Amino acid sequence: MRQNHWKLTGIGAIAIFVAGWLQPASAENGAAVEQPGVALANQQANDTGVDTIIVTGTRETGRKLQDAPTPIEVISAQTLEATGATNLFDALKDVVPSFSATSFGQDTGALVRSVRLRGLNPGQVLVLINGKRRHASANINADSDPDQGSNPVDLDLIPLSAIDHVEVLQDGAAAQYGSDAIAGVVNIILKSADHGTTVVTTGGVTGRGDGATGEVGADTGAALDNGGFIHLSADTRLHDFTNRTGYDPRSNYTVQGRTFGDPNYDLETLGFNAEQPFSPTVTAYGFGTFAHRSAEAYENWRTPSKIPAIWPNGFFPKETSNEYDVAFTLGVKGSDAHGWNWDLSHTYGHDALDLGVIDSANPDLYLSTGNAQTKFSAGRLISTEQTTDLDFHRAFDGVLPAPLNVAFGLEHRYEAYEVDAGEPASYQLGGSQGYAGFTPTDAHTADRNAFSAYVDLSTRLVPPWQLDLAGRFEKYDDFGSTGTGKLASRYDFAKWLGVRGSVGNSFRAPTLAQEYFSASNVTPTSAFIQLPVNSAGAALLGAPALKPEKSNNYNIGFVTEPIDKLHASVDAYQIDITDRIIDSGTVFGTQAAAAIAANGATIPSGVPANSVSALFFTNGADTRTRGIDAAIDYTTDFGEIGAIKWAFAGTTNQTEITKRHPAPGLLAAEGVSLFSPATVANLTTVAPRNKFSLAGTYLNGDLDVTVRVTRYGHSSLVYDQYGDGTSWVTSYVAPAFITDLDIGYQLTKILKVSIGGINVFDVYPTKTDPSIRRFGINTNIYPWNSPYGYNGGYYYVRLKATF
Repeated sequence: MRQNHWKLTGIGAIAIFVAGWLQPASAENGAAVEQPGVALANQQANDTGVDTIIVTGTRETGRKLQDAPTPIEVISAQTLEATGATNLFDALKDVVPSFSATSFGQDTGALVRSVRLRGLNPGQVLVLINGKRRHASANINADSDPDQGSNPVDLDLIPLSAIDHVEVLQDGAAAQYGSDAIAGVVNIILKSADHGTTVVTTGGVTGRGDGATGEVGADTGAALDNGGFIHLSADTRLHDFTNRTGYDPRSNYTVQGRTFGDPNYDLETLGFNAEQPFSPTVTAYGFGTFAHRSAEAYENWRTPSKIPAIWPNGFFPKETSNEYDVAFTLGVKGSDAHGWNWDLSHTYGHDALDLGVIDSANPDLYLSTGNAQTKFSAGRLISTEQTTDLDFHRAFDGVLPAPLNVAFGLEHRYEAYEVDAGEPASYQLGGSQGYAGFTPTDAHTADRNAFSAYVDLSTRLVPPWQLDLAGRFEKYDDFGSTGTGKLASRYDFAKWLGVRGSVGNSFRAPTLAQEYFSASNVTPTSAFIQLPVNSAGAALLGAPALKPEKSNNYNIGFVTEPIDKLHASVDAYQIDITDRIIDSGTVFGTQAAAAIAANGATIPSGVPANSVSALFFTNGADTRTRGIDAAIDYTTDFGEIGAIKWAFAGTTNQTEITKRHPAPGLLAAEGVSLFSPATVANLTTVAPRNKFSLAGTYLNGDLDVTVRVTRYGHSSLVYDQYGDGTSWVTSYVAPAFITDLDIGYQLTKILKVSIGGINVFDVYPTKTDPSIRRFGINTNIYPWNSPYGYNGGYYYVRLKATF
């Protein structure tokens, strides 16, 4: 597998080198050629970003970043590239302090990574592409870990070569964009140049020699008639396993586990962005992405006694996924004679995930029937969204010192979710080892419609006082309607000092996956089911229908430019969320058996009552998150010897549980609590309490060097060591400094080479205490909630050609 990574990187490198050296060194018509890298250095050193025109958090045309009444970060493609990351997920995690992520997910959670903003759940972040809603992944994280219950947008499926920049709004925005925008909004703006071609190839490996990664990406633009454009992009990336697992005591410490590490995956992505004017007042547009990913993730070692006839030395099952994802938006926009601008669009998103298990077996099925298969189809998850938007906006001149910007619009969204059963051998008599397939009783198809309308106003009451007001009404046909509003304001006391603040309420509708996902595992000795909350089995336990999570968001801060080239902002916030969706806690015994039977599954006779269990998702907690975000940038100009662009960013926050809802229905009678120590930690301590980053980019002619030092604060995770509901242990991640380095040199006019490393000093989190390692199997030697991972250093070489 690793050979394929280096073959991919090598092919890309050869192509770039040939193209680079064949490119003429002099300009046409005898024009003087500027020294390579000088223009780039001057541009980056002097570009503070404050004059960038933003489109997130406002419907006003031409608003600059420096004038925003709410905190927004703009991350350029150059900044993303300088992180050394080969995907958008890791790049944003490195440069946006309020982003955090856990290192490890269980079962299908290992195949899709989820990002947190301001320490909240991944599902509470809204992702847009060119201002249009992106569909969610079909994969739901159903296991008891920090991202439980989320099936957010998968950022890995968006080609990095297609991205011009990213705008991150760090404030609640459901009144502007609808469901999910509790923690904030990530708006990915695609490249729109009508000329030029860029090819990038990257190869890297960890300090321990695993996790080999090879990537080739390319994008190109072309002009269309009447000022139109089309921009195309394509990436392909291969990533090998990493392994940071301990040795298993059941093998007398001769077999090393493989569970704790990166999965192996192959990923191909395509993207396009185009506009074609039909007349001076009407333009058609479209953009979209396509992705295919195949992945494998190791599960725990099975001892030789499990099924010696097939695996005499024991075996490591591998969970597999084969995923196809497509998204596109088609629209037409324009203006009329009365000054109104309008935009009509339709967005389609579809994610299909085929799950399987290889290098496995079904021991009980083998003993009963002699079936010795080792590869299983475990089922399929499918998520589809279709969104139609009609938007209008216009600026009205009047008595106010600035135009009154009026925007309003309508939206219809159709969502569908499907769970398909696996092959019988994957679930019968306990199912395939590593991951049991979905049963026919788990299979389900559900859909719903949502309608919304919004109004958005902005103006200046007096020249220094900016005021934004937004309201939205949204109706879902499965849980009813909700209204949200937001007021944002900014007052500039001087040219160099402004105070800003906002107040509003947001909401997040429960996803169809949270409502309808089901997973059953029935063996001759045990039975477990994740019940859909609206199923007969959940109703028997008294499960109430899921309600939307709702929040009140408050933000206050200031922006300042006390001296030339120094820009700073500080924002304090509070997010109060009610009815957060968590798991119900596990019920055992006769009540669980009755729920499983009501859901259509049969429990073998003789299964002990304490080995029968069930749970479901429920609205179980109210929380309060408080924090402060700060950012400072400054450019130091050294004249002929170059310039340094400095950037500091920091965040600190804390979440507390303000209300613990009682267990619903029969769970209360059984003494079940919604709040295990693990649930409390997942809500309050799993994300680092603070994160600070200082980056300096030195630019001088053909040379650019970026050094970033990030300090991660402490965090902790609680888990049930032996899976018996009583053996709770805490795993701590101590504060750590992580250093990233990227050195680039412009070899020719079009060819640039970069070398660098992520975590160049190969820092690892403190090892866990052996006495608390999970299941007593001595496997999780590092805490899996480490915000900077547990792979250690990653080192790479990158070649880039720009034509």
